[in-house]
Amino acid sequence: MRVVAIIQARMNSSRLPGKVLEIVEGKPLIEWQIERLSLSRLVDEVVVATSDTENDDPIVKLCKKNKIRFHRGSESDVLKRVTETIKRFDAYIHVECFGDSPLVDPKIIDEYIGFFIKNIKIYDFVSNTIHHTYPGGLECSIYKGSTLAKVNKMIDINDKHREHVGYNIRRFPKKFKLCSLKAPKHLNRKNISLELDEKKDLILLKKIFKHFNKKKKLYFSSEEVLNYLDKNKKLIQINNQVKRRWKKFL
Repeated sequence: MRVVAIIQARMNSSRLPGKVLEIVEGKPLIEWQIERLSLSRLVDEVVVATSDTENDDPIVKLCKKNKIRFHRGSESDVLKRVTETIKRFDAYIHVECFGDSPLVDPKIIDEYIGFFIKNIKIYDFVSNTIHHTYPGGLECSIYKGSTLAKVNKMIDINDKHREHVGYNIRRFPKKFKLCSLKAPKHLNRKNISLELDEKKDLILLKKIFKHFNKKKKLYFSSEEVLNYLDKNKKLIQINNQVKRRWKKFL
């Protein structure tokens, strides 16, 4: 069973344009994310799904430089773009990732992949996005590539929700068997945001990466990040008032 983690990434963010290529501790944030995902024991390949617009050429340039395979497709129809990426890279199991989540944790990813494989005959969709318990930015959804292909065919080409991917599987709980996994107690911190939506998020992420980069740690866990923030509680206040658009889909 080939497992592929696909990062949805584009430059055209309304709130923080070009955010995935923001330089933090000497490298673009999406490069940090790719490196962290590459530490997964169960992911066979990390690829990037970006748009075919000229605006996203810098993302493609970075992928080529770092020998990361990529696919270019519709900027607005992300469901189609990711479905195409799944087919192109033969993803039997798809790990859905977002370019605004540079602190994605490979340990959590592996736990979810393992759970999905163990229960592959029971569940079509395993995720922590159905009920929000983890810090924002640690989202994880696992499902068969064939499941998304079915959804891509089901949903009208003009449906406004084609800008989303796994969410469209969640829209049909009677057709697909969904599993919502909750964070363990030490990671159940939904009041903390580790994603990148606005400038305040970038300020916080820079402080986190700087702290751990000083320790020369290639990998640091979500638990270590939360422990660091708990010891420096003022940091949590930096971005705790940022409005998260994804919350309306809970």
